[in-house]
Amino acid sequence: MITEAKKQVTIVIAGRSYPVQMDPVEEREVKTVVAEVNARVESIQSRYPKQDKQDCLAMAILMYASELHKIQHTGELAELQESMAAKMAAIESLLDDLLS
Repeated sequence: MITEAKKQVTIVIAGRSYPVQMDPVEEREVKTVVAEVNARVESIQSRYPKQDKQDCLAMAILMYASELHKIQHTGELAELQESMAAKMAAIESLLDDLLS
């Protein structure tokens, strides 16, 4: 399988630029996440205007990490994966029936 070359992209998080390399297919998702992080940083900064932007970034990342930890340890992720696997199996079965 031929893989595409990595693409050099500059992202801006909390006012700082970061050059990153990524697969072109990942760019849209990364930019969406960057926009969400920046929105969260701005929200925190509006609530705590005296805080440094980097402090607000640290709090935003802590919030994301906390949410991820909660999902991973409450079984929600496992339930979601099981649900997706069941749906994929149903889709494969339907495709098999259609193509047979």
